[in-house]
Amino acid sequence: MKNILPICVLALSVAGCGTILDPAQITNASAKSLITGFDAQKTNELKLVAELQAENESLKFISKAKYSCGDPRLLSGLTQGDPAKIVARDKIDKHFTAARKFVDGYLKALSDIASQNKSEQDTIAALAAMSSAVSSIGAPAGSSAGINAAIGALKTLVQFGINDFNVGQMKYIALQMEPGLEGAVATLKKLYPAFSIHEQRLFRDWDECAIEKLVFIRDLPNREVKGYEQFSYIFNKDAGLELDSAYNAYLVKRSQLKSTPLTDALFDKVVLENKKLITLDVSIASLNAGAQNLNTLKTDFQAAVTAVQPLVTTTEASPKNKP
Repeated sequence: MKNILPICVLALSVAGCGTILDPAQITNASAKSLITGFDAQKTNELKLVAELQAENESLKFISKAKYSCGDPRLLSGLTQGDPAKIVARDKIDKHFTAARKFVDGYLKALSDIASQNKSEQDTIAALAAMSSAVSSIGAPAGSSAGINAAIGALKTLVQFGINDFNVGQMKYIALQMEPGLEGAVATLKKLYPAFSIHEQRLFRDWDECAIEKLVFIRDLPNREVKGYEQFSYIFNKDAGLELDSAYNAYLVKRSQLKSTPLTDALFDKVVLENKKLITLDVSIASLNAGAQNLNTLKTDFQAAVTAVQPLVTTTEASPKNKP
């Protein structure tokens, strides 16, 4: 008990002992969504370059290399080469990169505490295994129930103390990093349009290329593609059905590749959620539940002490424990 009480006392000053706040649930969700959104954009850029190259090669094939997507002079840097290297060439403002690193570090600090808390809670749960060993330690008959009750109450008390201590650490990080976080988010919000324009440009290039191939498939059977020889064994009278299938496939892929830009509201929520973490904006229902758990814990622990006391007295009085 000597190591438990200081933890609980410290927790009282930051969260209230026994609030049962799960650190994993109060980690800044909007900050995670923001970083995930940035990563998703770069991933989609890779897909867009790869799909653009595939559409271009397809158009070249069905046109016997007489047609390709757009103006080759403008798209040559996209239609050839490794998509990852092409995307890596995008210029990103150094201030945007620095601000993102700050938010990354902030989120990692909170997430590390949440992970640490889970590990500690898993260790605490192992205390329950002690109950199964009670019968093998030579305890007097009838004392097992009291020992098990003591172990269960001790486990719960330590669990609350460590949990609240970790929540207190998260509150401290949120408070100390608040000024820097606000500045970083403001920078990201300001420069995000320039960051997202790369993906928008690639989507436009892919979309134009895909439509250009559809137009070729549509116009060739009608002899509207100038200078192109007709081959009935390639393009037959069912070209209308083929075009319908190709167009539907285009719509599906377009839906998959088109992303929704991050909203200003998401950037604002990062700062708002950090402020809530600092103040621990807990509902009245949650506080009442915590108080009820504390009362139950106190009753259980006192009952356990009463039940174990005869065992302690018997052990102290036994001849083998006397000097």
